[in-house]
Amino acid sequence: MTTATIKTIFLAAVIAVLVWVFAEGESLSSRTLVVSVAFPVEASNDLVIRPEDANFRGQIRVRLEATTRTLDAAALAVGGVGGTIRLMPGAPGVPATPGLRQVVELREAIGAIPELRALGSTVAEVEPRQVLVDVIKMASRELPIRVEMPRDNAPALDGEPTVAPVMATLRVPESLLARLPDGGASVTATVGESEVRRLRPEGAQTVVIPLRPPPELDGFGPVVLIPESASVLLRVRRKVETMRIATVPVWYSLPPTDDAASVSIQIDDRFLTDVTLTGPADELTRVRSGTLSVKAMIELSSEDLTKPSVVKPAQFPGLPPGVTASAAGQNVRVRIEKRKP
Repeated sequence: MTTATIKTIFLAAVIAVLVWVFAEGESLSSRTLVVSVAFPVEASNDLVIRPEDANFRGQIRVRLEATTRTLDAAALAVGGVGGTIRLMPGAPGVPATPGLRQVVELREAIGAIPELRALGSTVAEVEPRQVLVDVIKMASRELPIRVEMPRDNAPALDGEPTVAPVMATLRVPESLLARLPDGGASVTATVGESEVRRLRPEGAQTVVIPLRPPPELDGFGPVVLIPESASVLLRVRRKVETMRIATVPVWYSLPPTDDAASVSIQIDDRFLTDVTLTGPADELTRVRSGTLSVKAMIELSSEDLTKPSVVKPAQFPGLPPGVTASAAGQNVRVRIEKRKP
């Protein structure tokens, strides 16, 4: 056998193998996958799709037909084993208008996946073939946020609770808006007993409270609130106590334009007796400990300095916020004498 003959035989064998490989790659094969389908269910969407069968969990069985060469890519195009296919309203096989008991044609919907069509692959079978769904149109309404305090063990507050923001966006099926009263619906931020227990005894504090839809929508859905929570500012009333001080010294002040050296001031009532302080307990504790001193003050005017004597009401300057002072007799007698030059 000549060298040329051997080369011809070898070339023919290679061509035969290539033809066989190509034929095998282009031969039709099938594969069955178990994947999931998901519909838009978030209430923030304009349309929500809900399966009629509450037990439908989205799992379907898909049998693909493709060439041996493209079968793996076709399987990946539908999400692979355990993958999820998202079907949106208006896609092939998926209804686009609101209504009840509409049909989703799963074979048509999955067969229209662009990557799958580009491979020339087909969906031979889907089980189940159809899913009955409700297509729900969502609508929005702006509602005020109302703060609700617990009926029992509620703290005493200075003023009303303040909420931020003051409005929330309610997203519900359009048909449910008719259930809301005109002008009277609101979203509720309920301050529960657990939040109350965490409050400090006094002062302004902020708590973050989840928002609750209007009670007229209880048992209906889907419902979403934007935002989902609000900040509530509570000003817990400070505990008020009373204490008595036996004596408080009386000071005086002169106008800055007058010469203090030109007059002699004699206070007849140098102390106020039986002074009562009323105010927050923590501030009165400062007085008891000596951290904060209390004094009485009278202010003399330029006209007062021209008189031999005056009676002036004493005030209590420098008291902390919320603390008041009083005495049985707050009028102080003052004698004034001009000094000789």
